[in-house]
Amino acid sequence: LGESLVQKLDVPVLFYSAAFGGTNMEQNYKAIKGIPFIAFENVVTNGMPYVNLKNALIRYVPTTGLRAILALHGENDVGSSKDDVVKYYQTTIEQSRLDANQPTLPWMVAISSFKGNRVDANVTNAQRDVIATTPNVFQGPNLDENPDPAFRNPFPDLLHYTAAGQAEMARRWNRALDSNFFALAPPI
Repeated sequence: LGESLVQKLDVPVLFYSAAFGGTNMEQNYKAIKGIPFIAFENVVTNGMPYVNLKNALIRYVPTTGLRAILALHGENDVGSSKDDVVKYYQTTIEQSRLDANQPTLPWMVAISSFKGNRVDANVTNAQRDVIATTPNVFQGPNLDENPDPAFRNPFPDLLHYTAAGQAEMARRWNRALDSNFFALAPPI
């Protein structure tokens, strides 16, 4: 994706990864609110997983700037209600804007919920609702569209992408990061 954006935009591209594997938006919400929760059979503390994003916003973005937060969440939110997923996203977006001291910090949210060989309408409807109702939140790629089995590793979980799947998802992100997005998303 970075190479495609460099070619398309003729500017340097840098990504910060704030990912914390296997977590979901509910856990980001709980971390922000100081609510303890259990993940991976351990009590997660110290603000994880949200603190990774907070640290990037506070430590690196003032030096490098930022165009947007690209959010790929949803697979691990399967089973949550639509209203809860909306609340988790909106709280996380609001907190990131406070932490960055940037009230218009752009987010791009992928439509993504494919897990267990199915798509979860509660999650995808929540993602669409957040995109439609939250200022400066843009629709990212639909990663659930055309769930080709060649894009997912059959072992262990049909969740993680194969090399072909990674290449396809990068193409989808590149299409979503179009001239309309760059015209409307205010850079930091």
